[in-house]
Amino acid sequence: MKLVFATGNPDKLKEIKRILDDLPIRRELSISAVSPDVKEDGVTLLENALLKAMGGYRKSSIPSIGEDTGLIVDALDGSPGIFSSRFAGEKASYNDNLLKLVSLVKDFTLPQRKAKFVCYAVYYDGRKTVWAKGEVKGFII
Repeated sequence: MKLVFATGNPDKLKEIKRILDDLPIRRELSISAVSPDVKEDGVTLLENALLKAMGGYRKSSIPSIGEDTGLIVDALDGSPGIFSSRFAGEKASYNDNLLKLVSLVKDFTLPQRKAKFVCYAVYYDGRKTVWAKGEVKGFII
């Protein structure tokens, strides 16, 4: 079985391969990456994940998985959300985004720093669409 992971991020491909290696998959699975060249203009993480999965399928004609992940901070009205990777600007680094987030919550109490990472993964094969959502809850410290 061939599967495309629709991403331009080589680190995400390494992560997905590591995750799949831990699963008891009984058949051969070949996974590769393709940059879907889609504009992530959805208004939700699920929409962006679907755009990537469909873009990967269009580009490769191979069943594809797209994902989108965001950090949701309740006291910031859900921000950074879908803008997590560009929270401090389009060319922002991980550290830039972290510094902006920490500066915004620095005067908050711990309960106000409640947050969660939300990830949607979407499988698309030209006929069917299957999606899953995962959350990791915690606090910004």
